[in-house]
Amino acid sequence: MLIPIHSIEKKFCLAIVLIICFGVVSSVMFKDWGLFERSGSLVVIAGVALAWRDLTGKINWAKEYAIDEFDKTILALQSEGGLIERAMNMPKIEELNGQSAEIQKQLAAAKIRARSYEALALIIGTLIWGYGSYLSLLVSKIT
Repeated sequence: MLIPIHSIEKKFCLAIVLIICFGVVSSVMFKDWGLFERSGSLVVIAGVALAWRDLTGKINWAKEYAIDEFDKTILALQSEGGLIERAMNMPKIEELNGQSAEIQKQLAAAKIRARSYEALALIIGTLIWGYGSYLSLLVSKIT
């Protein structure tokens, strides 16, 4: 199942792309590839800001809250009524267990994706920051 991209992820990716584009355009305009290197530092700052927001902590909180609600509902269905009523509630309990497992999978995938965005921003930003000026050598050979 595909997990939707949330607004913060869209904004973050857009910010990274804009920072890199701004670095390239300003470097070409001013013929100073040090400006592109500076954009790498801004990408690193964006990655640190994303990590600081602690999206994985918020995902963990949402997971605990959602699973706790499912557990309360399942416990209520298992304990109410007599033997026949509890047997009649079994399909609903199984459905809730399935939904709970699906939510846990989605939240685990979202957590991995959030960590991946943080790591990618730091890696890309560091590479641009450290080696961005060498791009000028490549551009000068092409033109």
